[in-house]
Amino acid sequence: MDWEGMKNSNTTDSSEGAVLTGTALLLFRQFGTLTLGVPELCKVLCFRSKGSLYNALSRGRLPGLRTYRIGHRRVADVRDVAKYLDSQRNP
Repeated sequence: MDWEGMKNSNTTDSSEGAVLTGTALLLFRQFGTLTLGVPELCKVLCFRSKGSLYNALSRGRLPGLRTYRIGHRRVADVRDVAKYLDSQRNP
């Protein structure tokens, strides 16, 4: 399944085994990718600057939000971002 097909799908890309539901699916549909870069993370997490986001990450103020590097880009998987956002929701 291609990216466009996955954007319009409800759940999975069986070749990758990626299951997107709930918040992760909404993030994927909004940004069209399985990884969010720093500008997208700033938008989703309401940071005003990239520097503020980098500081929060380095100080451990976003527990459970794992980021990694692809080349020179710092990215986070939409499923990890969704899990973090869901954990911050008040019951």
